[in-house]
Amino acid sequence: MLLVSIISSVVGLFFVAGLVTLLRLAATTRGLESDLRHLRSQMDFKELTLTQQRQSLLQIKQETANLSRILLLLPDLAKQLSAAHTTRELEENIVLLTQKLLDAREVSLFAVEKDELVLKTQSGFSSDRADAIKRIKIGEGRIGWTAKKRVIMTADDFEKESNLVKTSFLQDRFKNIQTDLCAPLIHWDRFYGVINVGGLGAVPENGRRLIHMICHLGVIALENVLLLHENQQQADLDSLTKLYNVTYFYKYLDRELQKAQRYDRPLTVVIFDLDQFESYNQLFGRLEGDQVLRVVGNIIKDGLRTVDIPCRYGGEEMAVVLPETDQEKGRFVAERIRQSAEAHPFSLKRVTISGGLAVYPIDGKDSKDLIKKAEAALAAAKKSGRNRIISYSSISATP
Repeated sequence: MLLVSIISSVVGLFFVAGLVTLLRLAATTRGLESDLRHLRSQMDFKELTLTQQRQSLLQIKQETANLSRILLLLPDLAKQLSAAHTTRELEENIVLLTQKLLDAREVSLFAVEKDELVLKTQSGFSSDRADAIKRIKIGEGRIGWTAKKRVIMTADDFEKESNLVKTSFLQDRFKNIQTDLCAPLIHWDRFYGVINVGGLGAVPENGRRLIHMICHLGVIALENVLLLHENQQQADLDSLTKLYNVTYFYKYLDRELQKAQRYDRPLTVVIFDLDQFESYNQLFGRLEGDQVLRVVGNIIKDGLRTVDIPCRYGGEEMAVVLPETDQEKGRFVAERIRQSAEAHPFSLKRVTISGGLAVYPIDGKDSKDLIKKAEAALAAAKKSGRNRIISYSSISATP
């Protein structure tokens, strides 16, 4: 019995000791698990931080690459802007500059005309899509809305507009026109038009700054071209009649004759003269005579196409170059102008004009020959009673 009691006591002690050991191991295990979770949490946090740092580094690298590309492109593209001599050439250069700097798929440039925007040039559009936006009213669609607000707009900016405004963006003809970035061309409160950019995916961080820079450079270059054109035009115009002067007439005639020779097309020269104009001046004075010259100049301009060139040839003589015009059509134009002058209600006295007409190639092969033949036809019109149009071929055929 005593032995059994001793064995039971020993077993009990071992059991208690084992239980204590197990409890201690369990506590230690829980501590280790807690430490492991904490360590995992720290590792996850560090991994997240490292991922974010990698993304930031990639973004910085991308922005650096974009900036480097811009810095490399900008001098040459800015040089192209300053080298443009016509508005058409400049508009194309602005679109090219925008497309390259922003890496855009679609760029279009609109010029303002009265209350409309007119598409001048574009890149990335099919002909059908371009035709859909040939003319946009101010305030119409995203492009027209930018023109109305005259601030740079992004796709996010358009979404912040009122529902009524956004409804107007959903017109069918604008459905295939993407607008990620749209900016007005403004200089000193003078509004020239709008640049529309699509196919960016997401607007780059520096997108607003870039489009603002492009618009700023573009309008300065545009203003310089317009000023140069205006000065050149003033130099080419007669101060009294606002027709082209004789220097421009000779230059333009030579240029159009080269085209006529190259493409085997006719060209007509008409020289008009006011009938008995010296008598009119003596009777009413030079000031009244000058007014008659202005009116007749306007009558001639109103009777021509935009490609035709009217000029003050000298004194009371005025000449017209009619490209791609044969004798029959040239005579029709000249006769219509003569009739308009005859029917005009001049305030002091009826005024008429006579005209002589010569045609390339049947009457002459060069500018001097054509002018000489037109002058001869004009002299014949004067001699035969004035207030008439005579073609050189009609007097050269006379025996």
